[in-house]
Amino acid sequence: MTYILVIAGLSPLTFDRLRKESENRIAPGGRAILTPNMRSGAYTKQHGEELITQAHKVAARLDESKQLTTLLLYTDFQDESTDRLLEDFFPYSLPLAISPFAAPANASKRVVNEKLNAFAEEVILASTRLRARSRVISEFTTVANLTPLLLPRRNFRSDALDQLLRHLYENLATADDPNELVREAIRRFFTECPRTHAPGQDRHCFSDGQHYFQSPGKDRHGFFRSGHADSHRSTCLLNARSRLGGVYDYKFHYDCIPTKGGLRSEYDNCHGAPAEPKSTHVNIAPNDYII
Repeated sequence: MTYILVIAGLSPLTFDRLRKESENRIAPGGRAILTPNMRSGAYTKQHGEELITQAHKVAARLDESKQLTTLLLYTDFQDESTDRLLEDFFPYSLPLAISPFAAPANASKRVVNEKLNAFAEEVILASTRLRARSRVISEFTTVANLTPLLLPRRNFRSDALDQLLRHLYENLATADDPNELVREAIRRFFTECPRTHAPGQDRHCFSDGQHYFQSPGKDRHGFFRSGHADSHRSTCLLNARSRLGGVYDYKFHYDCIPTKGGLRSEYDNCHGAPAEPKSTHVNIAPNDYII
């Protein structure tokens, strides 16, 4: 497994300091993506877009079979721009806040350098923590049985899924017991959307009341390809490789049939574009890619 570590909200000063560290120290075995944020105390709109574009370039160069996840260290400005940045990385990444850098007023160069060195160490420790949490969530996203953690957000039409993913997105990196946090969140999901069975099927599946979301079994014949850049957004590929910082099988998708009536004439694709289903069912990947 490899990973992309995105570091958001760096001032030009902290960006220059982190650039002095080797990538292998900040993101050992992975790739570090960082760029200066040119607005003080808030994110520019372009900052998150540029980071995602750079992360997409890394992902697009990898073979589809290479397990990949995206991790996010971000400065929490506690404002709308921070909320917007977090939304841009939801739900494929795992975020963890780092403290904004602040040097004392009129501090000497020596004091500023000491503060910058301490900041760099905080980033490296936070990166270590995120990687550990990524391994935890990957144990839940790579299970052999169906997991609600991989349900497609656009096409599984239940608020319970959004509540599940957002709860973990906001709390997983800082939870005292991340394993129990995930298990309890999944239990709450099943109180709203219990496992069920499609007509004539022995294996359990999920349902939002409109479709049965079934496992494809060994019939994994389609997937989102890394080269699909022209007709998709950058986040389509990043969403196709990880969920909440956990990796998953790039060939996995759900075989979906309606609970009653027929299929819709079209389904929302990974970036909201309409896509036609097959004649008897529709294949939907976790990132909502219609196969």
